[in-house]
Amino acid sequence: MTVEKISKRPWLLLPIEVKNREFDAKVMLSCIGAERGFGVLLGRNNFTLRGEFPRGVYLDKCISPYKADALRQQVNGLGNKLAILDEEGLVYQSEKLYLDNRTSRETVDLASLIFTWGNAQRDLINERYNIPDKLIASGSPRADLWQKPWHAVYSDEVRAIQEQLGPYVLIPANFSPAHHVDPINFSLKKRGITEGTCSGKKLSIKEDRFVYRQKILNKFFDLIPAIAEHLENHTILLRPHPNDNMKIWAAIQKKWPQNVKVIYRGGISPWIIATDLLVHNSCTSGVEAYAMEKPAIAYTPYTDSRFDQNIPNPLSQQSNSIQGVLELIDRNLRHKGLGREDEKTEMYNYHITNDRSILSGERILAALEQLGLPEVEFSYQKYGIRRRARVVARKIRRRVGDFTGKHEFSYAYRKQKNPGMTLVEVENLLHCFRNNMNRWHDVNVTQVGEDLFCFYRP
Repeated sequence: MTVEKISKRPWLLLPIEVKNREFDAKVMLSCIGAERGFGVLLGRNNFTLRGEFPRGVYLDKCISPYKADALRQQVNGLGNKLAILDEEGLVYQSEKLYLDNRTSRETVDLASLIFTWGNAQRDLINERYNIPDKLIASGSPRADLWQKPWHAVYSDEVRAIQEQLGPYVLIPANFSPAHHVDPINFSLKKRGITEGTCSGKKLSIKEDRFVYRQKILNKFFDLIPAIAEHLENHTILLRPHPNDNMKIWAAIQKKWPQNVKVIYRGGISPWIIATDLLVHNSCTSGVEAYAMEKPAIAYTPYTDSRFDQNIPNPLSQQSNSIQGVLELIDRNLRHKGLGREDEKTEMYNYHITNDRSILSGERILAALEQLGLPEVEFSYQKYGIRRRARVVARKIRRRVGDFTGKHEFSYAYRKQKNPGMTLVEVENLLHCFRNNMNRWHDVNVTQVGEDLFCFYRP
């Protein structure tokens, strides 16, 4: 079996948890790393735990207490440095819940560097842990792609979407765990907790949140057909959340008018660029729409400071009634650029580092270069037929593990979050970056394992 080698260099180990959320931004970050002399391994979440890869810096997506064992293994077991950029560090319910659920003293201590979306997240973490030297308000590569100069990367996708749907209103779902694809682990319906059965019961905070999101979901069930009937010449596109049970949405769609579609495909950015406007409740896509200068309307039939996300609704135009939403839709279709008041701009800039003169990935790599990483050669076997056969066998074992109860989360849940990545997908995106942004022409990428790719400059 052929063994390939990549010469000595520092290594960035870059996992992806939710493909549609992270893929584009992490391919971009991989290109920046390779351009600056790193070798970058891009793969599934926790791919390095097999211990087959060069020591380097592992850039994880969170420092939650539940990840302590895996992060400890990265640092103490594998000898990697640990850096963090929390994918969910921009939008959260309350400061206390974020700090309690997404951070801990042990995981903070394990990290060499913690990158934040902006000053708000940096200040919040520092207030609890007093670690200013570890914190860098770098911004996120995801937010870089929200900026207009980068929209050209999605031009082909945007054109295809508009040809398929015509003018449309985008409604991103954000109602998990009400419709979770893994109900055994996440849906409180299994415990008999629903909006109709909770009266008089003392509920935990998690159960209370479930009931609250279910109430809002039920209101959206009324809103969506109302918008569809109001805008007969528009498609009304509901995009499920990555955690949603798609079969439930398919069944519900049959009850709605013909111009309502349910589609979950690819990252959300080109769908926001292509839409006329967006309607949501407490969804990160509301922040992304604001950054992309697309009208965003937050339908807020109920409010609860414990469970409403911090900035998506405030950055949007808001209404608590169906009629109010319809009126805002009409106003926005007639007049572009509504709802960009100065206080919203200040809020956005406090939460997201927004300096267009330098990419957040450049800030991240500049900081990683200061960690004194070892320069290591990487040897790997070519990804051929025999290795692909072992991958098929491993997937079969994973599926069997669901039926035996071996795995904590179901195969359907894991596959929906990351159905797999192909070399063709990676190369196509790299081609878009090169053609539209005239960058990274000297970056090579090769597949070195199942859903695992190496970016490097020869």
